[in-house]
Amino acid sequence: MHRRMRGTYVVLVTLILSMAVGCGLNKNEIANIYKNLGVFHQALNKGDYAAIIRTTDVEFRKSSQQDDLVAPFRAVHEKYGRILDSVPEGYDVRALIGAARITFHQHTRFEHGVLEEHFTYMVRDHEPFLLRYEVKPITTP
Repeated sequence: MHRRMRGTYVVLVTLILSMAVGCGLNKNEIANIYKNLGVFHQALNKGDYAAIIRTTDVEFRKSSQQDDLVAPFRAVHEKYGRILDSVPEGYDVRALIGAARITFHQHTRFEHGVLEEHFTYMVRDHEPFLLRYEVKPITTP
């Protein structure tokens, strides 16, 4: 009986490890998301909130009405103006079963202030979808 339990344990550990390996992100996927941040900033500068919403996770889109979805992006754009430059400050990855959640931290200078931006993406089947966008003011003129 002891051998049988040990064999079951080995199978279980192997299964868990194989699932975890499938949810990790490689360097190309991370680089792709960095490109998405540039596209996000271009859309924000243009006030093209619909383009931003198209990149969001389906659960994010289901959570509110369309007007409510664009409100945070519109508020940032109207209060702080155009983005002048943005510098990556790192990211955190959390592996999930069948997916990964990654949060990017950016130091972004706008026309009317400097913000710390946090972008959280859900990555499923190697496709990133924006899940959350948070900003914290660092300086405002």
